[in-house]
Amino acid sequence: MNNLDVWREIGTLVCDLDGVVYLGDEGIAGSGPALEALAEADIDLLYVTNNSTKTPDEVAAKIARTTGYAADPGSVVTSGIVTASRLSGLARTALVVGGRAIDVALESVGIEVTDVWQEAEAVVVGLDFGVNYDKLAGATQALRNGALFYATNTDSTYPTPDGLLPGGGVMAGALAIASDIEPVVSGKPEPEMQSYIAQRAHSPILVVGDRPETDAALAIDAGWSSAVVLSGVTRSLEEIPARFAPDVVVNTLADLVGLRST
Repeated sequence: MNNLDVWREIGTLVCDLDGVVYLGDEGIAGSGPALEALAEADIDLLYVTNNSTKTPDEVAAKIARTTGYAADPGSVVTSGIVTASRLSGLARTALVVGGRAIDVALESVGIEVTDVWQEAEAVVVGLDFGVNYDKLAGATQALRNGALFYATNTDSTYPTPDGLLPGGGVMAGALAIASDIEPVVSGKPEPEMQSYIAQRAHSPILVVGDRPETDAALAIDAGWSSAVVLSGVTRSLEEIPARFAPDVVVNTLADLVGLRST
């Protein structure tokens, strides 16, 4: 499943991170040189992740630390940033079940983060490594009190060197069950993320990721080219649903870049 036509005159490569560039705290083999080769070919790099636990500066630092490639923080788009942009003007205060990076994104658009559920006009949920019952209880009370419900993503898992672990969708799902309210979602493959990328990227666009139902689905819905790597969530061709079939399937980002010379 390798359509080499996807490389023709690509303007922007929209690159997922977890499972594509790095896995946990280790870079995936060849990802650093691959990013360097893309940059040298004058292909714009846009790092787009559903992981909302890090700020763009922290993401860029992790790319550099794990791969040796000096990524531009200005080229990083997280689901937390898109969620904050979407919520701007709709709420003045928000209770967050998620990492500090969500707080930073919300504060950057003038939304105050609060731990007091009675004060929350919105609840924003993402992957939270410190989630506990009290956090979920407060968020549930805020939602049942009328707060808006926004989720950065609904990914059920995220890839690590030890296998798949619970993702942000687990926290969002727990609150949806407890509140009887479904969240507004902004991460891949939602239209809001698609629009955000379209405003930042230069066409033609190639999306590469490890999760067909988010990365390939995003590209298919937008009419962009897509590639799935088998270095993260997806480990074999058989795991890719036919409705999310990408243009290219390769083992790693380095292998994808290697196709340009064939």
